[in-house]
Amino acid sequence: MAKTLQFEAAKKSAIDVWGIEPVQNIRMPMLENQRNVITAEVDALWTDRGLRPNANNLAFLMQSIANDDLEQWKQRVKTLPVRASLFVSSTSTDLYLVQSSSSNVETLETQHLNLNTWQDLLVSPKSHLFKPKELAKLKFGQLSLADLEEEVTE
Repeated sequence: MAKTLQFEAAKKSAIDVWGIEPVQNIRMPMLENQRNVITAEVDALWTDRGLRPNANNLAFLMQSIANDDLEQWKQRVKTLPVRASLFVSSTSTDLYLVQSSSSNVETLETQHLNLNTWQDLLVSPKSHLFKPKELAKLKFGQLSLADLEEEVTE
């Protein structure tokens, strides 16, 4: 798929904010259906701390797609251990942020964006990540009642 100026601008924004260069044009195995494993070329792939990609450190995928390929790519990324993906339309100015639902890992949430909202999303403060319930996901050992709180208590 031909990369557009829109794709390059979205990728540059992510690089500027995260400070990590992605691995580009990498072939990855993806499950096409229950029996068929294919390889697909991924335009840009970020890993934790910019390390060499392996199954344990995939973080974010960015792909240039045709609008009618969105559903196919959503099914493909369900089989990859990435936290989120950004699909950039090669025929319009649409961007689609796809990530696992917070309530169900099997369900993907799709957010329709444009380049400005993507850039705003990258730099926006993520205060919801610092609520006790979200922090509990990072904690090992015994949980407390505060770990189940939806809001920060005084």
